[in-house]
Amino acid sequence: MKGLLTKDFALFFQRKRTFIFLALWAVVMSFTVSGSFAIGWMTIIASFFAISSLSYDEYDNCYPMLMSLPIDGKTYAIEKYLFAFLSGFGAWLFSCAVNIIALAVKGELTDPGTDLIQMAIFIPVFMILIDISLPLNMKFGSERGRMAILIIWGVIFVGLFLVSKLPGLEISIDESLINGPAVIGIAYIAAIILTVVSMFISIKVMSNKEY
Repeated sequence: MKGLLTKDFALFFQRKRTFIFLALWAVVMSFTVSGSFAIGWMTIIASFFAISSLSYDEYDNCYPMLMSLPIDGKTYAIEKYLFAFLSGFGAWLFSCAVNIIALAVKGELTDPGTDLIQMAIFIPVFMILIDISLPLNMKFGSERGRMAILIIWGVIFVGLFLVSKLPGLEISIDESLINGPAVIGIAYIAAIILTVVSMFISIKVMSNKEY
């Protein structure tokens, strides 16, 4: 697994110019637009870049070569989750630090503990994105996997839109409730459960593949 992580991080840092630009853009957004938006944007982008490492493994039929090494489908699947999580978590830490500095400079840092709790909601968000994306990409390949992801999210958003338009149904979202510790705790529990299920599915998919 160490070798796979080394390979993926080497590919990750080959695009360092892109990530430097993204980091600078996150700094600009934190100081000018919204620190919360910068955190969510940075972590999700980093996670999707990590997921895109699957396309490098598919390129020029590299799977047979990888599986000839002392690894198996289970190790490969677990490594992809670990790599995607480390990438997203690293981006989250960076963007949170920038956001705290921006709030302090603007004089809006009232309670660092409360601000950190609000920022913590983005961790289960990017975990859920990883949990949905990785099994689809492993099952259908990068190209068809991306199409499947777009279809799934499209169905979800259309469904939510239609539900919100039901007669007599009024949805009011209290921001303080969403950012409450209890709701965030539930989000973490749900993300962890989904991660376990998603990882089990990915391991089964990779173990059943023929190379």
